[in-house]
Order: sequence, then structure tokens, then C-alpha cells
Amino acid sequence: MCDHKNGSETCRDNGYCYDGNIQIGPCPACNTLVYLQAAKAAAESTGYYESETDNGTGVELWEKAVKFARKANPTQFNSILTSIGRVNALYVNDPSTSSDELLVKTFVYGEEKSRDEINKLKESWFRDACWDIEDTEGFSLYYDELLAFRKQCEQEWEAEYAMRKAKEEASLHAELEKIGTIGLLRQIKWLEERLDQALERIHKLESQSK
Repeated sequence: MCDHKNGSETCRDNGYCYDGNIQIGPCPACNTLVYLQAAKAAAESTGYYESETDNGTGVELWEKAVKFARKANPTQFNSILTSIGRVNALYVNDPSTSSDELLVKTFVYGEEKSRDEINKLKESWFRDACWDIEDTEGFSLYYDELLAFRKQCEQEWEAEYAMRKAKEEASLHAELEKIGTIGLLRQIKWLEERLDQALERIHKLESQSK
């Protein structure tokens, strides 16, 4: 029995989701292949779409469908996505221009990567972790491995940051104990005097430029 639910949409255990008595489409959890096939057909025929609740290009439509299906059916997702093979999703650079040329972004699934290619991807991401490595195009077969790698790195970075902050706090406390309260007040007073001098120079420069 399928218990998939998304907002007011529920699966009726027949492979399709309904909103009340209205059939919405294939269930991403128990009818994942048909769900992705429908999303593929829509992405390959839509440069830009707009509805009451959503809008985007065919590329965005496909990417959203992939993420939704992965979450709904994580166990079988990779093998199902592999069977999709290739998706030629459409998009436009400027949706506000009705005459804008339709462009194509191709997604290819099921291609195995060498261990060297996977390691190079990890090294590149580690140097500049500005995207979710598990979503890297062409590496869908290795989603679980790459997701685990990202989470491990993030945990290690968080631990290193916490340790560094703890050392900084300990150093500050030690310095405060060393100079004492009077010494701290003297440093604050010195900084205030330096700030006043800087502001005075700025005012002089401003008055000279007028």
C-alpha cells in the first residue's frame, strides 16, 4: 500500500495521485518510472511554463521532478532513473520574450564513471564546495556516495570550526586574565582616541574638498 502524500494530494494506491476527486498524475513513490517519463515528455516539449502555483523552464521542471522522485522513492530511484537514459530538456534565456529561441540542455543517466573521475570530482568540490556534489550532472549513479561524502566533509569542517573558535575563546580569556580589567580599559580608551583622530582627519579632508 502506498501512503505517499504531498499537501492535499494523496496516492490512492492505484499508481496515481489525486487532489480530492481530481487525478493529478502518476505517483512519484509507487509509480516512479511513469512519473519520470511524464516529466521527461513535459520537459522536452516546454521551453517555459507558468501556472497558478509554479513557473519555470523545461530544465527546471525536469530537475524538480528528479529531486521529488528521489525523495519519494529513494530505494529504487537510481535504477529507474538509469532506465530513462537521456533527457533533452528545453529552456529559454529570457521568459519575458515570447520570441526567445528554444535551447536544449541534455541530461544523460546510466553512464558509469571511473574511480579516477569520481575522485577528481571530489577533489574539485573539496577545493570549492559551492554546490551540492551529489547533484553533479552525469554522476547520478553515485548520488548516495557523493551525498555521504558531502555530509562527512561538512561535519569535519564544522568540528574544525568549533575547535578553532574554542581555541580563540581560550586565548582571549587568557589574555584578559593577563592584562586585567584596568589594562583592558586602557586598550579600549586607546582605541577610542585613535578612532576620534581618524574621524577628525576625515572631517578635515571633507571640508577641504568643498
